[in-house]
Amino acid sequence: MDPIEQDSAPATAKALVGHPRGIVALDGGAFGPAYRDDAALQQLVATTPDLDEYVNGVVLPAASLHRRADDGRSLARILSDHGLLPGARVDTGELPLAGSPGESVIGGTDGLTERMTGLARAGIRFVTCRSRTVVGADAPSVWAVRSNANVLARYARTAQDVGLVPLLHCGVAPDGTHSAERGAQALATALTRVLAELDDAGVDLRAVVLSPGVALPGRLSRQSIAPADVARLTVEILRLVVPVDVAGLAVHAAGSDLDVAVAVLALAQDPTLPWPLTFCFGRTLTAPAIRVWRGHLWLTYLGQVELARGVERACAVLRPPRPRLRVARPHDTTRLTR
Repeated sequence: MDPIEQDSAPATAKALVGHPRGIVALDGGAFGPAYRDDAALQQLVATTPDLDEYVNGVVLPAASLHRRADDGRSLARILSDHGLLPGARVDTGELPLAGSPGESVIGGTDGLTERMTGLARAGIRFVTCRSRTVVGADAPSVWAVRSNANVLARYARTAQDVGLVPLLHCGVAPDGTHSAERGAQALATALTRVLAELDDAGVDLRAVVLSPGVALPGRLSRQSIAPADVARLTVEILRLVVPVDVAGLAVHAAGSDLDVAVAVLALAQDPTLPWPLTFCFGRTLTAPAIRVWRGHLWLTYLGQVELARGVERACAVLRPPRPRLRVARPHDTTRLTR
């Protein structure tokens, strides 16, 4: 018997994007160069009081699931006890794509069934896999788009086979000189191919959450674009490409600060969209908290307050708006052990 009943996957997917709350990603891109104690940051986020008022799920690195708190609970158990859906990243990053210099393909497809079965038994409810489309003079190539879409579909099908919900990141690499319009075109191409591969693999879209990027220009581009135009381009793509059967969307804004990310999220809240649209933010939310907290136990409260402010700002623009979140001073300083 599967570790999780497969019939529950659509309900889990709906819960992941509903009510309206967001998703916090702690899967490696959340830390940045300033602080690298990932176990302590995961503990800070997982134990933020009443975070479930604003957050549906938290994405963890798969390697962190063996860690235990002083009371013996795993990270997944801590999140579940706080009313949050625990997720894990299952890909291993990008690998150079043979035959296509400068482009990459998602890694970590070996032993997928065994790994995902283990995650399900450990209490994980959803898994993430990230792909990025490179935009350049000869990119994205058809070979790169097809290769990454096929890997995403393999992850999604394997996840659903063991009762997990796949949360599929499909974005555009932020480096480059491309315009927002060119980035939007590349994003549309990648999403179209991903959805075709999901269909070929027999993936149930009712139990899939897509995490698309937004139509931003490359970092080396001289283009200046308003958040309203970024949101317009992004929504046009999503409305054109994404089927209504998909459980929901959780946009990510790689490389954006919180002001820009929230502005785009707010302007993308089109009431005529057929699916719930929320956020999956990593460093965008955690970087401000890290700057205040700096890894000191006695500053955990201030770090949690800063995190709460960030998720409040993001959730305030979702339909319908959420009430304010108050973080009381802590009385529990439980730490995780490595």
